[in-house]
Amino acid sequence: MLMELNIKLQGKDQLISKLYENVETFVLKLKLLKQQLSQKSLIHFKTLSERNTNTVDYEKYCNLILKVIDEFDTRFCDFKEEKNELDLFSHPFSIKVETVRDEFQMELIELQNNKDLKDAYKDVELLELYKKYMNIEVYPHLCKHAMKYFSLFGSTYICEQFFSRMKHVKSEQRHRLKDEHLTDTLRISSSTIKADIDQLCKNKQCQVSH
Repeated sequence: MLMELNIKLQGKDQLISKLYENVETFVLKLKLLKQQLSQKSLIHFKTLSERNTNTVDYEKYCNLILKVIDEFDTRFCDFKEEKNELDLFSHPFSIKVETVRDEFQMELIELQNNKDLKDAYKDVELLELYKKYMNIEVYPHLCKHAMKYFSLFGSTYICEQFFSRMKHVKSEQRHRLKDEHLTDTLRISSSTIKADIDQLCKNKQCQVSH
């Protein structure tokens, strides 16, 4: 289970809301396992179920799972406090209006009763919904709220990718690379924007001999 969670938390273009949903799902599974163990049910414990059930220390395993749950609760306590804000960001059509802050309520009513936007929410990615379909002049507070959560790095993918490319760029064969060049090279190597080389060359002023 931990390995599955670890895999779900990796990769690029992951939103913080989706990652936290994966963590919440994992904790709920742990709580179910703990409850079943307390009832001496081994339905999800294949290895333990193959043993003599009289030798299984149910209390021991319950306590171990409880420690893991407590650890997750401690490490992700900040996200619990942000839970409603995250839900507003990722599930704006299902969250109850009365549960959000005052500045969002009128815009949220407008949004939830817009059939076109509701259909778009089902068909497109969340980023595309906010970027292409939601007018910032109509939903200024909701769009600003979304920008905050889009800007949060959901995973360490970008950092890891940057470090990996830096090691490649600063190889022994390129020892003359200066720090000011390193920044530019890393920006090019990590950017998803393709450079228009032909246009850049046209805009470059050529040095002619006198």
